[in-house]
Amino acid sequence: MARPPKSAASSDPTPPRPLLTYTSSSDPRPLAAGETGSVILTAGLITTPVYCNKILLIVKVGSDDDCLFQDTPTGSVVPSTWSVEPAQMATGASLGLGDGNYAAIKFYTLDANAYEIDYPLQLTLTGRVGAGPGGRFPVVVQEHSGAASTAMAARRGTVGVVSDTAPFYLANFVATAVGRPILPTTDFANGATVILSWDSNGDRYALWRKMETAPFWTGSETTCSFTGPTNDTPYFLVATSNDPDVTGPLYDTITITIANPDLASRTARISTKLWSQSVTQLDGGATITGGDVTVSGGTLHAKAGAIIDPAPDSRLALSVNGGANIGGLWGATVNGGATINPAPGSSHALSVNGGAAVNGDLSAAGPVSLFGKAGVIDPKPGVAYPAATDGFLMGFVNNPGDLGLNSLGYLFLENSDGVVASCTGGNMTARYADQESNNGSAMLPVRRGATYNVSIFVPDGFQCPPITIWWMPLGASL
Repeated sequence: MARPPKSAASSDPTPPRPLLTYTSSSDPRPLAAGETGSVILTAGLITTPVYCNKILLIVKVGSDDDCLFQDTPTGSVVPSTWSVEPAQMATGASLGLGDGNYAAIKFYTLDANAYEIDYPLQLTLTGRVGAGPGGRFPVVVQEHSGAASTAMAARRGTVGVVSDTAPFYLANFVATAVGRPILPTTDFANGATVILSWDSNGDRYALWRKMETAPFWTGSETTCSFTGPTNDTPYFLVATSNDPDVTGPLYDTITITIANPDLASRTARISTKLWSQSVTQLDGGATITGGDVTVSGGTLHAKAGAIIDPAPDSRLALSVNGGANIGGLWGATVNGGATINPAPGSSHALSVNGGAAVNGDLSAAGPVSLFGKAGVIDPKPGVAYPAATDGFLMGFVNNPGDLGLNSLGYLFLENSDGVVASCTGGNMTARYADQESNNGSAMLPVRRGATYNVSIFVPDGFQCPPITIWWMPLGASL
């Protein structure tokens, strides 16, 4: 039988109590006699600095009712800066613990940066449980610790562990993030992986989300990993047992909160600032009272329409220090004044791909471009043509260029508002004045939605002079 560490011998003076605080748990919980189980001791975080580089756990081993394990247990430790040695067997007499055999398992660290215990330190003993039902069994804890790394000494105490016939239980329903298995959390980033785990001795488990009619996961494992939600979501865990003595399932719930959620709310009241790093989409309406809307380095889109009223005692309803692009069937209505300055390097301050209705002043401090490209048209006399945009209808009656011809024509331009413009041309006056030309022109304004028509009259005995009709649109439409 291996000799135990000298510091554990009964001939040593009684050492002081440990500085670390230990809590015990088990897997399964509670421990069931005759089954493989684990005793887990966790050294809690200490407010007063505690330094420790070695811990010895001592448990009784054998077939007696007061033995925690039937045979020699194995040890494991978290975090990885600590190590564990195989168990050493010793008699209780040599350890000052009475009759029987004991297993002593040494946990230690050689990393000086890990001496200060400011992190969860988890020590685990695993083996075939030999403790009888309903008993409380001591685990002797001997630590080498102190208030400073240069003042560590041997200290000794006990932690009680309870064994019983395991009832049906469900506990420790927690969420953890990838790479952080011992730090439970409920706050995740949008769409991050969520790991749910729990303690239970049930046979089947099911996980449900709110508002769903079927579980999104079922299985016999006590952990589940999945892509997390996009907004705050509660999860419900249902545990069932095949034991006929179990009367029903057990339930637990946890709510996962999202740090950067996709919001779906009827009303959102923001007292200071609405900040979006990508796209903010308002599919209904937005009312901003007594505040500003600032778009820096991006674009403000209004898909349904935008109505902007000026503030009291202000002539300006819309002020854009950059570019404004307004499209859609309804466009934008500005009930007041609008001042729009182009963005640096841009010649366009306002681009309207729809309609713009200004019920107030429209002031342009720079060049104004309204006219589209003029084009020659060939209207049939007497036919009413609709104007797709405001524009000017222009007609020219020219001389034929030959004094020998007897040429005279009258041109009439008329819109549906009753306005008429007319002119004559040819070479009759030119012949009497001994000139080669007698040109005439007329121009008629036509508003959008009105119609216009063209009439030409040539008296008997005269030839029709050359006539050209032009349409000058305000905009791009002919």
